[in-house]
Amino acid sequence: MDLDTRQACSYLQAHASDWRVLLIGQDSAAGPGEAVLREHGVHLIIDAQEWTDSAQEGAAACLELAMNCAELLVEPGLSGADLACELATPLAAVTITRWHHVSGEQAEAEPQADSAGGSDSAQSPPSPLKRPWRKHPPRPQTVRLNAIPVQRRALMGLPMAESPATPTEPGARLAAAVLAALDGGSVPEEFSALPAGAARLSTRGCCGDGLCVRSCPHEALALEQSGEPETDLDLRRGVHLGGAARAPRPFSLRLRLDLCTDCGACLQVCPSNALSRLGEATWAQVLQTPQVKIGGGVSLACRRCGAPHSGSSGLCTVCEQRSANPYAVHWPPGR
Repeated sequence: MDLDTRQACSYLQAHASDWRVLLIGQDSAAGPGEAVLREHGVHLIIDAQEWTDSAQEGAAACLELAMNCAELLVEPGLSGADLACELATPLAAVTITRWHHVSGEQAEAEPQADSAGGSDSAQSPPSPLKRPWRKHPPRPQTVRLNAIPVQRRALMGLPMAESPATPTEPGARLAAAVLAALDGGSVPEEFSALPAGAARLSTRGCCGDGLCVRSCPHEALALEQSGEPETDLDLRRGVHLGGAARAPRPFSLRLRLDLCTDCGACLQVCPSNALSRLGEATWAQVLQTPQVKIGGGVSLACRRCGAPHSGSSGLCTVCEQRSANPYAVHWPPGR
């Protein structure tokens, strides 16, 4: 599902930019008591009844919310909560802590590791944020993620600050959230050892037929050719008319690491087994070089169907098989 946090981020900017916010999910039978919330400095509860099943999208939503409040407490049961905490640990602009809900009157927040690599004792929860209250902190509020209260400026028809558009793909959205949290700073060294869930690919003997590009469900692969792009009709027309469609065309195959999910679909469809998996990319590679060139070469158009190929016979792989066996029939041995 599409998890939209723009209204929630605008609400946090206007009302709770210096608050400690608790994010709970639909598995929470009952929220913690008011005394527990005040003890831990929680002043706003975001009830995320309609959460996503994607870990990357959930982690991106947590980072987007955490950038607009002082600290975000998340329940570990939410999809992407653990990934968000892992990514937020080396980031200075966001603070995300796991919230372990025990009962209606007992709860504790898991301490995070400090910059020196140590951690506080699990018996001592983080102290509440200091705020200039006279007697008691404000009473905790509860809002629903998909039903954020409308600001008065919107009701009066006044212009509102527009939130930046977020990518639709979960991986690209998570990478954009991490880059926004870095705010132009350098990528932390911890990200060099943190796997990103994307594959590192290489090619050998690629003919540029584009089957891997069309098979990718997330459009992580792109085939770039020099000159004007040609459609299938142009290729076929050039083949029959003896035009320039058979002329060699340099190409390059590029991979977007922020869109790749390491599903392996491109590896299965390659007819020449030109693609190979080198390993898993790290978050440092995703953030520093989100788009990499994994191969290239010169492709020719098949003289029969116009499909790209790099062989010396002038035929693509399919036409070579059909030429060797026009009826696509293999008789059993002995007949």
